[in-house]
Amino acid sequence: KVIYYISPQVWAWKERRVRILRECVQKLFVVLPFEVGFFNSHGISATYHGHPLAERIHRFAAAPGFRQQWKLDKRSIITLVPGSRTQEIRTLLPIYLRAVRDECKYQIAIAGLRQHQSLYESILNEEKCTAAVVYEDMYNLLRHSRLAVVTSGTASLETALFKIPMVVCYKGNFISYHIARHLIKVPFISLANLLAGNKIVEELIQDQCHPARISQVLQRLKTPIERKQIHDALSELDKMLYKEHCYELLARDFLLSFRK
Repeated sequence: KVIYYISPQVWAWKERRVRILRECVQKLFVVLPFEVGFFNSHGISATYHGHPLAERIHRFAAAPGFRQQWKLDKRSIITLVPGSRTQEIRTLLPIYLRAVRDECKYQIAIAGLRQHQSLYESILNEEKCTAAVVYEDMYNLLRHSRLAVVTSGTASLETALFKIPMVVCYKGNFISYHIARHLIKVPFISLANLLAGNKIVEELIQDQCHPARISQVLQRLKTPIERKQIHDALSELDKMLYKEHCYELLARDFLLSFRK
């Protein structure tokens, strides 16, 4: 038997892969609630037990002394999450830094990966910016953050589950972007918006992803009314994705599937 955990996102692009799943997979465990109906409608048995990231974040306990460890001052933090790929960082981090250049009342921090340390340092020097780089510790950083600028991907869902008001950005190669635009069938790039079925966080893609526009969104996210609306919407998202003992439920169902 083939039991598949965390399905490919065939509902977003290359839907023809559904046929391969139907032929090869006896049971599919999904991590997004809407995927159950999608796969069942294509004749694939699918079950949802919650999203593992939601449980992980619910169980996360902030480390004491976080600010002292990373030499962060007492100002509220705007976190920049420029992605994990070298090209993403090269393209997007300079844009993010220019967007927050005048945010003197805030501490600017970059959620970084050690393998890209020299790249962050090079970009910070080129942009003549001062920002803390917090390595391999994004959850503690998000726990202390007021606002965030996040590259589209898993990090945007993690930021949403921490209920941080954010702007989600993406900018890629011109040709690749236009090819992808014709292939991808979903209306949003962030999972928060896809799950909600409407825009709860701002998305700035390609030509819209520039410093002035990001800065404009951040100013709006500082207002109490906007912050409350986003917090309430992200709280509903959390309720949708969080199931206590997600992995235990999955393991039990997994064993039952094999015994049938």
